[in-house]
Order: sequence, then C-alpha cells, then structure tokens
Amino acid sequence: MYGQSPYRDFDSSLMPHGNAFESWESEAEPSRTFFVDQNHPKASDANPGTEARPWRTIGKAAAVLQPGERVLIKSGTYREAVNPARGGTSPEKMITYAAAPGHQVVISGARELPLEGWEPGKGWRYTGQRHTYEDTEKPPLQIWQYDLPPEWFMGYNPFALRNLGQDLEWVDYKNINMHAHFQRRGRLFLDGQLLKQAEHPVDLAEAQEGAYWIEHNGLRLHVRFPGRTGATDYSSIEATVKEQVFTPTDYGLPYIRLQGLTFEKAGNGFAMPQRGMVSARRGNHWIIEGCTLEWANSIALDLGNEMWHTNS
Repeated sequence: MYGQSPYRDFDSSLMPHGNAFESWESEAEPSRTFFVDQNHPKASDANPGTEARPWRTIGKAAAVLQPGERVLIKSGTYREAVNPARGGTSPEKMITYAAAPGHQVVISGARELPLEGWEPGKGWRYTGQRHTYEDTEKPPLQIWQYDLPPEWFMGYNPFALRNLGQDLEWVDYKNINMHAHFQRRGRLFLDGQLLKQAEHPVDLAEAQEGAYWIEHNGLRLHVRFPGRTGATDYSSIEATVKEQVFTPTDYGLPYIRLQGLTFEKAGNGFAMPQRGMVSARRGNHWIIEGCTLEWANSIALDLGNEMWHTNS
C-alpha cells in the first residue's frame, strides 16, 4: 500500500456528462457449455467438446459456438489465432470464451523455435571491420542463425513487414522520429524477455545484451545471444508469427464475452489501420473482464473503427 487512492469514492457508473450508465449486461446462464483442454489425453477437435472428450483448440470452439453458448478453456498455452465465426444476438444470448475456474489460459501469437534448428551464422559481416572473412573461417563474433519455416505464417509474415502501416495520411517525417516505424514487426523472446532488434548485421557487434537481425525476406534470423550464452541456455525461445490473436472473421459481430484469459505476443503493425492483438473488428456490446494483454508489437486492444475510411 502506497496510500489511499484519490478515486476511492468515485462512482464508476457515472458517465463524463454526469448521467448514470445504464448497463445492458444480463446474468443469463449459458444454454450450453463446451470444453477445450489441449493437455487432455483424449483431446481432439473431432470430439463433441464435452469435459470428458474436450476439443484440442479454441479455434474449433470459435467455429461452432452459437448465441447463448460458452466454452470453458483449461490450462495451457494455446499457440493459435482465434477467429470467432459469429457473435451473440442479445445480452441474454452472448457467446462466451472463458478460462475454466482455477485455470491459467494463455493464447499466444508466438511459436517456439526448436533447438535443432540453430546453426552458426554465415554469409554476412557482423562487425564494422572491413575484413570480409570466409564462411570457413571462425568469425570474430559468435552469431547464430535460424531459418523460419514459411508454413508458420499462412500469408502474413511479421518478420518480412515493417511497422509502418498501410495508411500514411498522418505521417509527418519532419516532426516524427520514424526509426521505430521502419523496424520489422516480428519479435524474438528469450525466456519471455524481449530481445532487441538490430537494423544491420554489423550492429550486432555492439549489442552486448543481445540482439537479432532479420534478412530481407523475413525467413532467416541472425541472433547474438546475451553475454556468452547460446540457444541451449534458454528453456524457451519464441518468435511472433501471428498478426492478431483474437479477432472475428467478419466485421461488426456483437455480444461476445472474454473472461480470465491472457493474450500475448502478436506481430502487428503500427497504426493506421488500428489492428489490435485482440480486436472487436468494429463489433459492439463486448464484455472483456479479468483478462491480461501483453507483448503486442503495437496495439494490444482495438474496439474502434480501425481507420477513417471504414463504414461505421
């Protein structure tokens, strides 16, 4: 405790103009409950989704849930993008995605890089020295490289795209430091900690705390691990492979509830357009409660209209 909050007596039901907010939320019980549990020995998306025979992925639930139904998700890190096919129809018939009571659920836009994929870096100068050593020589700096499988990306590779968004109407090059905008969207994490991105391979020489550089096509990483460490010194090395982690298939879906979920590690670009790691995609009457959103490359949550050229 660092002292009493000055907002202790604030009435959170009041709107800025002073009128009370009229809640539309209903406490209606779900008409049907399904279960997702990727760690269950019999988990399969071909199952009926019962607790005894649960689905393996949240994506399966997103494809089949109907208004008034909910899915309870059991502990695990679900490395998938969830794209709800439909929303609810009223406060009494919302579609709910919730962590099962007492369970820790993470929905992640990152993939783990297996240890066997790492090999010594080659083909590039990693220091500012003019001497261009041959690939058969021992380089003056230990760099490792990793080839990212194209099938991980399904048409969207954040390591091949710059942070700068599609719409440039707002950009003012004279008054805005654009350096971050020209970095790649893909991010690398060592045991959950973000690694610095280098602009050129020669910049790795100065990166004492570690850094990674990305070849132009976004399919090969060159990594300098912190200090004298290497890939085997980390229990988890992750790369962001998804633009968004939770977003409907279509625009404007209403009455969706998210409860007790953690969303993390999306490789989305800078606005505009605004495409959050979690996105209502112009939807309405959503309830998001008890959720954690972290490590989005840009926007964690968007509940608006994406940009000024869309239909309201």
